[in-house]
Order: sequence, then C-alpha cells, then structure tokens
Amino acid sequence: MSVPAEVIRGSVRFSLSRYNNEPEIDKVIEVLPGIIKYLRDISPFGR
Repeated sequence: MSVPAEVIRGSVRFSLSRYNNEPEIDKVIEVLPGIIKYLRDISPFGR
C-alpha cells in the first residue's frame, strides 16, 4: 500500500462485495468500536 508503518499500525481495511448484506455491515458497525478499544488497550502503539 506504500504507506508509512505508523499509518499501517493504525489502519483497518475492509473489503465489501455484492455478497455482503446490510445486517452484516450493521453488525460490523456495532462491534467495531469495542474491538478498536480492546486493540488500543493491548497495543504498545495505542498509548
């Protein structure tokens, strides 16, 4: 992706297609904030 390492460490990449549906996307929106918080809490880069 040709981006600096510190950007990569703070990135989340999603791939969506025609096979994804609205309930799946809604679920990601629901759970993603908690996952991000958890990863920041355990990562030395999140401090």
